Amino acid sequence: MPVVGEEAVEADAGLVDLIGRPGERCWIVDPLDGTSNFAAGKATFAIIVALVEDGRTVGGWILDVPNGRLAVALAGQGVTLDGKVVVGAPGGGSPSGFVGYKIRKAVECQLPAVRRRGLGPVSTLRCAGVEYLEILAGRAAFRIYRHTKPWDHAAGALMLAEAGGGAVRFDGDDYAPAQASDAGIIGAPSRQALVEVRAAFEALDVPLLQSAED
Repeated sequence: MPVVGEEAVEADAGLVDLIGRPGERCWIVDPLDGTSNFAAGKATFAIIVALVEDGRTVGGWILDVPNGRLAVALAGQGVTLDGKVVVGAPGGGSPSGFVGYKIRKAVECQLPAVRRRGLGPVSTLRCAGVEYLEILAGRAAFRIYRHTKPWDHAAGALMLAEAGGGAVRFDGDDYAPAQASDAGIIGAPSRQALVEVRAAFEALDVPLLQSAED
């Protein structure tokens, strides 16, 4: 079965087309997610693996290597974090989340006060895998990024969907691992949180969710 990963795609860009090919299966692997953290000696990096069949993610695994945390999701069978089933979103308070650097700056400068009060802190761990685990652990409620490389998001998006939420593109369509890398992603572990977060970010004075820049 073919393996698609960041390093392999750099050597052969055509490999990424395998992800959306009808009737076929492939593995998507990121052996070191959070490379800059790892290089700086920070304990925030992960291994991400996803299994794609007929253009959709059917299995996902994320291992937080330094801390030994493991999340596993199988389509239609739920998601677990360290063997415990995860369902729904963290409750109470203003939702915090993970966003890209420029989105964070725009939130602070542009988001109307009435909307900003409905959100908690926004930040980035510079490691997609660990961010997804933090959401599953109930320590964050959403993540929003413009660039959606499949090795960063295919496994995590399935996990959020299996928890009772999901992930959508900036245009509102469901996330898919073969989508264009600039289509964006908004993910949350409950459908209600997904709707509320998307509505808050659409209130930006500059239509951030329609921008292709990062």
